[in-house]
Amino acid sequence: MAISDPCCIRFLEMVKNDFAFAFFVEPNHDCLLECLPTCKSDSNLPKYPTIKCSTYLSQRYKKTHADLSFYEKKN
Repeated sequence: MAISDPCCIRFLEMVKNDFAFAFFVEPNHDCLLECLPTCKSDSNLPKYPTIKCSTYLSQRYKKTHADLSFYEKKN
């Protein structure tokens, strides 16, 4: 597709003002991650149990990163 193609021009016009930003947040390790009160009820229970932030982050780290204990020095 050439840049002079009408479809390409429309696409370029659409994305020229479109920005994406990475946003990373890490709450205090002692805080609780839980369902918002307005998102749950007796008939609509939370999908996930309440969990401490440090526990959640540790679980995610272990699930998404390689086990590097293989490289630890052996006495």
